[in-house]
Amino acid sequence: MSTRPLPSIFINVLYLLNLIGGLSFQVYIAARYGASHAMDVFIVTNTIVMLFIASIVSSLAGGFIPLFTRKQKEEKGGEWRFSGNSLATMAAAATAMLVALYFAAPFVLPLALGRGREAVTGADVLLLVLQGASIPLTIMSQVIILSLNCVSRFLVTGFSSIVNVSFMLGAAVMMEGGWGITSLGIAVMSGALAQLLFLLYFYLREMRSADAIPWPVSLTDKSVYTMMAHSSTLMLAFMLFKVGDLVERGLANSLGEGYVSYIGYSYRLLTVGSSLLSVGLITTAFPALSRMAAENNMEGMRIRIVGVLKTLVLVLIPITVWFFGEGDLIIRLFFQRGQFTAHTTAMVFQTMKYQVGILWFSAVTTLFTQVLYSFKEIKKVLMIAAVGSTSLILLKYAFMYIGGFPGLAVSTTVNFIAFTVVLYVVIERRIGTLGLLEHIGKERRFATAAILLVAISFLVEYF
Repeated sequence: MSTRPLPSIFINVLYLLNLIGGLSFQVYIAARYGASHAMDVFIVTNTIVMLFIASIVSSLAGGFIPLFTRKQKEEKGGEWRFSGNSLATMAAAATAMLVALYFAAPFVLPLALGRGREAVTGADVLLLVLQGASIPLTIMSQVIILSLNCVSRFLVTGFSSIVNVSFMLGAAVMMEGGWGITSLGIAVMSGALAQLLFLLYFYLREMRSADAIPWPVSLTDKSVYTMMAHSSTLMLAFMLFKVGDLVERGLANSLGEGYVSYIGYSYRLLTVGSSLLSVGLITTAFPALSRMAAENNMEGMRIRIVGVLKTLVLVLIPITVWFFGEGDLIIRLFFQRGQFTAHTTAMVFQTMKYQVGILWFSAVTTLFTQVLYSFKEIKKVLMIAAVGSTSLILLKYAFMYIGGFPGLAVSTTVNFIAFTVVLYVVIERRIGTLGLLEHIGKERRFATAAILLVAISFLVEYF
């Protein structure tokens, strides 16, 4: 089998197919639940689960990939023994998290929803636990994905996400009658399980071809604990940053029914747009950046980082112009049916305009964080995350106090901008001046025309 890496364009195509499936699921639940109390509860419980999943998944790569690569060089089949032991150990740790979440759910959920314990129903707790079952399944899948990506099986790992959303949507539709909001929890768990089983087939096949099936696996592999210790600080950093999302959902819920849903739909649409543009670029850039950091190739890193950022900026400018002009069209086209009313469309679009910083800066912060991690600048990442999380929470309270719901939404954009600037300065001090504006300036005609269009769209929108 060929190990030639797929170009980022192919990864983007796979991601586009995954987005179509994910949007189909969003369209289904939007039409069924709209901006209702049930949808608010689903978004809050999903945010709690993603606090764990996103933090662990985002932090694993930096610790896992270097050790997997080193084991490849040290001994035949050593990388697969390390991978198998990592899979077993992370599965055990994630299962322990699920058990802890099960016992903590009756206490955590009232805090997240901003209500007393008596207002939280058994169905709410069950929804959280069902979604929580996806924690060990997703983390196991991530270990397999990292292993297969290290041997350039991007096609398999990319397609696995499509399997996930397909089964999730299918399960939600099949269990619609009589299951209520609980069906969404079962659907999330079903999608995670289907993805894991799909990946396991190719994972074991890859091991057999290398004649290196690690059996029995070990839960005491020192390399695995080295990887976990290496990743734990970054995991804590991501958790600190994601806590801001949970606080935001709680504050929005205090404003009344539907406000959590407005933020949830807005966040989903904006991150979809940002990820669609960036996932291929960042996925293919990170291994190269890690290698350049190990070789102390600062010039190569600058060229690669600027190339990624330049592409993002030049694509995002016209998309931003279109967004402010006709952004509500996509909401009406995909979502406005069933319980998702015209009022909901107007509120979601208004929220998206306040949170437009997600479109611009979420991909950039992901890239910058990975760059710092490739240098093992873990303490800096943790410090920035701690300060950023604290400032984010304070900003949300302050902006909501001043401006109500619009202020709460705008605080997300303000925080993303501040976080990006801080990371940019730290990276420039580490590898030298990036000169991003100078590089973009070479595309003067395109940039000038696009900036003028953005300015005109603002004038038309607000005046």
